[in-house]
Amino acid sequence: MDMVYKRLEDFLQDNNFIEYALGNNESRLFWDDLLIKSPELKPIIKKAYEILSGSNITLPTQFSEKELDELRESIFSKTIRK
Repeated sequence: MDMVYKRLEDFLQDNNFIEYALGNNESRLFWDDLLIKSPELKPIIKKAYEILSGSNITLPTQFSEKELDELRESIFSKTIRK
């Protein structure tokens, strides 16, 4: 996964990160490795993780594209209003 994420919104719109924050263990290795390799991203990743993990969202076994779009929009609109 090639990525150049620097903003909170970048993480909140990433399907893989959303799944990681909601408890998908398959994604954990990638994000844990990224934190080791890019410690400067830790504050942003931590904030995005807190937003998603504290959101009362349950993770179905698989999201449709429409569901992912709706989830991203919901998360994005809530973070902009704060």
